Amino acid sequence: MTAGRLIDRLAGIALAAIVAMTLLFLVAPLIVTAVLSLDARPFLGPFPPPSLSFQWYERFASDGYFLKGLRTSLAIALLVTALSTVSGTMAALFLRLSLIHI
Repeated sequence: MTAGRLIDRLAGIALAAIVAMTLLFLVAPLIVTAVLSLDARPFLGPFPPPSLSFQWYERFASDGYFLKGLRTSLAIALLVTALSTVSGTMAALFLRLSLIHI
């Protein structure tokens, strides 16, 4: 194996390790949060929870105040998504058409 191939292989391994650590850094908190959201205790305790329950989701689904907030958030998200899609498409078309004349 030549020195160039060895360096390329080591660089590939280093890149794979960095990507794996970055994904772990981003995904691990999401997994812990998802598991703790199923905790049956009425307080935040040590991980892992001794038993699992959907009590917090039931409380959320039965509280009108939270559901109104969820509806508002979804409406805003839908509106912003539509506006972003339209404005992004218009900008892309403008750039594409303006570059033809250059």
